[in-house]
Amino acid sequence: MNDPGPQVVVVYDDDREAEMIVLALRAEGYRVCRARDSLDGLIAVEQIAPAVIVLKWEMPFIDGEIFTHAVRTGLAKPPPVVVCGGSREDPRREPDAGVRLWLTGPLDTATLTRAVRSLITSSPG
Repeated sequence: MNDPGPQVVVVYDDDREAEMIVLALRAEGYRVCRARDSLDGLIAVEQIAPAVIVLKWEMPFIDGEIFTHAVRTGLAKPPPVVVCGGSREDPRREPDAGVRLWLTGPLDTATLTRAVRSLITSSPG
């Protein structure tokens, strides 16, 4: 039996871009759970305990700053976060938010999948 790949939670409200991300990650062998908003994302992260979170920074209900704070304080071992969108200079971006990579500009799924692979292979356990 094949060992299932690591789990990635994608928290993204843009359906078109989210579908591109999900397809790219699944093509790399990852199991992917997509949450359409940040509240569902927090629930998914708590239930699944993913290896990596892919997060759109600007989201309804809870933005990236609050989301990453909730993950960091709510989990004993929070997973690394890859943020899509926003700005590296965003004043709300906490240096200790668990964000390991900040991707700006148009969505590039090749860069994103390389980042996820790197984070998963470099994470202990």
